[in-house]
Amino acid sequence: MSNRGEVHSFSWKHGHGEIQSLGGMIGPVSFRTKRGRVVQPFEVAHWENAAATELANLPGLMHTLRGEWPCVPFGMPTTATALPHRWLNGLDITGAAFETEPHGYSSNHHWTLISQNCGSVTMAISYPESHPIKTLTRTIIGDETESAIDLRLAVCARSTVDLPIGLHPVFRLPSNHQRSEIQFSGIPRAHTFPIDPIAGVSHLQPDQSDVPLTKMCLKDGTKIDATLHPFPFKTEELVLVTGHEGRVTLRNHDEGYATTVEWDAVAFPSCLLWISNHGRTEFPWDGKFRAIGIEPVAAAFDLGELHSRNLNNPLASAGIKCTEKFTAHKPWTTAYRISVSDIT
Repeated sequence: MSNRGEVHSFSWKHGHGEIQSLGGMIGPVSFRTKRGRVVQPFEVAHWENAAATELANLPGLMHTLRGEWPCVPFGMPTTATALPHRWLNGLDITGAAFETEPHGYSSNHHWTLISQNCGSVTMAISYPESHPIKTLTRTIIGDETESAIDLRLAVCARSTVDLPIGLHPVFRLPSNHQRSEIQFSGIPRAHTFPIDPIAGVSHLQPDQSDVPLTKMCLKDGTKIDATLHPFPFKTEELVLVTGHEGRVTLRNHDEGYATTVEWDAVAFPSCLLWISNHGRTEFPWDGKFRAIGIEPVAAAFDLGELHSRNLNNPLASAGIKCTEKFTAHKPWTTAYRISVSDIT
């Protein structure tokens, strides 16, 4: 068995894709547009065929990082405390955090195939008995009328719990600077991570709140249009976008196509942009990884459970939902969609 575990395929009139058991990650997925162009928009990490011994010390989600997958709960398992004071107000670091792995148990372990036909796949994963989440089930369906896939997620909880949650699409970017453009619906407003995501590497001024995505401050005092990618410098950034109405399009002008993600903006009121532009130099990144995560979330960035449940964190204080309530034995469901089109 490969690092990916079991790999299952799905095909429909307008495309073909794969889903792996590790993390339940989809990708690659090839879409055929109306003009007959075949497009594979997802990023597939360059280290997917690294030796298992090299990957042994990495969390499971890093072994064959690719495409898209759900995160329940969303975020890191450790609780950061070296943050600006306003992020620590009301934080109870003695509170119960249920997750010990980045982006949740399901991101790091193998899913089981439930059903499969030509155009769809359903997979599920069971959480440890000590976890308040019991199972996740996800279905991917190719739209026979469009160059699109519809995705459904069901979460069943053992006990009632509030958790940050997220969806994690990761897309390719062109090699030429600022030749890809993000277009949100609504009136998007941006918030930067409270501190540098990576000290000495990140360029955006940390802890900006409610600013235009097109006029974000860099640490040198200049501004950058954060809708244009890749950035013209090596970096690693996290930008949370609100006011988006649950729709965003990533236009790749060099390759002539656009990818649109649509989701329930009530369930996922924020969208976390993970901007990774050759800024990580350690293994397995090796300074080679370039991609953008466009991640619908109900979370305080990826700061994890305790920060997201803190009703005094700056996002929650501004009325932005940072968790979802899962009720014991009552399935919670959501649906979202990823489509590809030609740029006219």
